[in-house]
Amino acid sequence: MLGWTLIIVGTLCVGLFGLVVKYGYDMVAEQKEEQKKQAAKSQLVEPTFSRDVKNVRVSYGGVHAFGANREQLINGSATPLSFNGGTYAPVRLWLKEDKLKLDSDLYDPAGNLLVSIKQNKLTEVPSGWDYNMNEKALEVVTGAGTPMLQLIFRADDHVVLNGYFHVPGTNEVVLCQEEGISVGKTNSQPPPEKIYNVRRIFKYPAWKYPGQYE
Repeated sequence: MLGWTLIIVGTLCVGLFGLVVKYGYDMVAEQKEEQKKQAAKSQLVEPTFSRDVKNVRVSYGGVHAFGANREQLINGSATPLSFNGGTYAPVRLWLKEDKLKLDSDLYDPAGNLLVSIKQNKLTEVPSGWDYNMNEKALEVVTGAGTPMLQLIFRADDHVVLNGYFHVPGTNEVVLCQEEGISVGKTNSQPPPEKIYNVRRIFKYPAWKYPGQYE
C-alpha cells in the first residue's frame, strides 16, 4: 500500500513540475511575441517634408551639426560625415516621396556588422542585446544596458545621432555623445569606452517597457 502511495505522489510531483516548466516557457514565449508586436507597430517616424524645407540637419552628439540640402537628398543619399577616406559614414540619408529615410550600421573592432538600420527599420541586432523604440526615437543597448546607437527625430528636418562607432578597416572609434564628436583609437589611453558616456533614452527590458522613456 505504501508503495502505491509513493508512486502516486511521485507521479503527481512530476506532473506538477512539468506544468511549472511549461508555464515558464509559455511566459517567455509570450514576452518575446509581445516585443515583436511592439517593434512591428513602432518604427521611426518618416516625416513628410513641405516644399519650404531646404535643408536637413544631422547632429552627431549634442554639439556638432551638419547639413544636407534638399537637392542632395532627392538625387541620392547624403553622408554629412564620413571616415576612412569616405568609405564609412555613421548615417546615410535620402528623400523618397518627400519622406526622410536613413540607414546606419554599427561594427565591432574586427569589422563584423553588429547593428543595421535600413530605411528607418532595425534589421540586425546581436543576440543578448536589447532595443527599444517609438515614433520619434530608436535605441540599441548592450546586455549591460550601455547605449551603442541612438537615432532621434527632433523635428522633421533635424536628426540626432549618438553612438559608439568602430570605423571598419581601421582601429579608429568615433564617439558621438552630448559633448559632441571625438575620434580615438582602440589602443589609446584612456580607452574610448572609458570616456563614452551616453544616457539611455528608454527603459529596459523592452518587452516590459515598450516605447517608454527612462
